[in-house]
Amino acid sequence: CREMAPAMLDMVGAPSVPDDYAGNLASVLLAGWGTRPADGSRYITDDQLRQALLTGGDRFRAHMLWRLERWWGGESQAARERVIELLQTTWPRQQTVRTPSTTDRLVGLALSSKDDFPRMVAAVAPHLGRLSADGSTLYSLRPDETDLVVSHPEEILVLLSAVLDETA
Repeated sequence: CREMAPAMLDMVGAPSVPDDYAGNLASVLLAGWGTRPADGSRYITDDQLRQALLTGGDRFRAHMLWRLERWWGGESQAARERVIELLQTTWPRQQTVRTPSTTDRLVGLALSSKDDFPRMVAAVAPHLGRLSADGSTLYSLRPDETDLVVSHPEEILVLLSAVLDETA
């Protein structure tokens, strides 16, 4: 698997890679990052995955966040811990990745983590940029998400202050 990593990483962000392959590539790289062989290392390092997230663009980051949401929604507490770890240690903090699209996906991930919402908000908050006025997850909270406003008002305010324009 380590031998294949450089070739897969080179494919990230290539315009010739079809969208469905980009999704598969995100899955494979995420699995390589999340799997630790007996020696404790990773098949895909933090730095390699961070670089892929930087160069892959919004499309690649959207695929990655979709997969992270699936990990979070699974039954495994270990997978949830890996999601938090990735967001805290590996997700890039550069302004160039804080696009409205990526921010919207990060907000969606936070809203989907009802059972550990405060922890997820703390993990995504450093990566948020401003949202565009149209089509945002935050502007259309589902009825089951409005409970978060009541149960976690401070965290909702953290999200709102990070993503809304001062004139909103």
